[in-house]
Amino acid sequence: MTFLGKIGALIGAALLVVGFTVATPSAALAGRSACPQGAVCGWNDSNWQGTQITFWPSDIYQATPSHCMNFDRTASQDKISSLASYNGAPGFVIRFFVDINCYAGPQNTAYYDLYGTNQVANLAGTGFNDTFSSVMVPNCC
Repeated sequence: MTFLGKIGALIGAALLVVGFTVATPSAALAGRSACPQGAVCGWNDSNWQGTQITFWPSDIYQATPSHCMNFDRTASQDKISSLASYNGAPGFVIRFFVDINCYAGPQNTAYYDLYGTNQVANLAGTGFNDTFSSVMVPNCC
């Protein structure tokens, strides 16, 4: 075994002992299948690529009186380019807002609704690419 091969084997063994797993995105895991059941996920790039943010609607609904969560403390504020929801509950909707605190603007139009089990590969055509700053779960679970 070459020196580099031995180093690679040692690093691999160390990762197994410590309990780390190294995962890379694959085409088979794109979209809804990369988002856990019951969760809603957003990605910083189109086609479910880049940094993924996963959140649980029930947590947002129960944790805040307004059922709203701001993205201002995450790496995804104003960066989400694709979405997936794996929640088939009847009437389930999750609302993404352009402004923080789930403010829909003076015309009450600065939001995007994602219904039930659904996915959007590229938000560019919706006018909402890289604009979301908060999310609301008006009804839940």
